[in-house]
Amino acid sequence: MYGESGHTMLELIMVILIIGILAVAVMGRLPGSVISLHAQARQLAQEIRHTRALAMNRSGSHTIRNSGSASYEVTNGVEILSSGTLDSVSFQSGFSILFDGRGSPDSFEDIAITLNSGGESLTLVVVGDTGAVRIP
Repeated sequence: MYGESGHTMLELIMVILIIGILAVAVMGRLPGSVISLHAQARQLAQEIRHTRALAMNRSGSHTIRNSGSASYEVTNGVEILSSGTLDSVSFQSGFSILFDGRGSPDSFEDIAITLNSGGESLTLVVVGDTGAVRIP
């Protein structure tokens, strides 16, 4: 039995170790920031929809605007109702969207909000006449 050819335990451990090192190297190259960018875009889109719903339900204007490179706030014109910060994402430029009591934005033009993360970018579009939010 001892004379049969086969692999030693040390050889098997070395193969498993090499496979593990290669797996870690490949995982580092996967586009994790793109997934995070889409998740952050969905979060911001939900906040915009919530601001629109507040304006319609409370029959008064509500605004969502950026308050920093990656933060935003929702206000009713008198006080800040909520605020948030997007992780590892920044706004390409400033934005401010005022929704009236009917949920319509103050601009009839489409409003584009571009998010940047790790060399990737994604643009949300708030439709000017309806206030609907689209993520490509």
